[in-house]
Amino acid sequence: MLGVHKAMQSTAKSFVRFAHYAFSAIDSDVM
Repeated sequence: MLGVHKAMQSTAKSFVRFAHYAFSAIDSDVM
């Protein structure tokens, strides 16, 4: 069960990183 939680945490981290990069790209596009 702990492994599942760790995998979910790692997936959430990579998703947040991807969202941050996507938002930065959109932001620089708009400016």
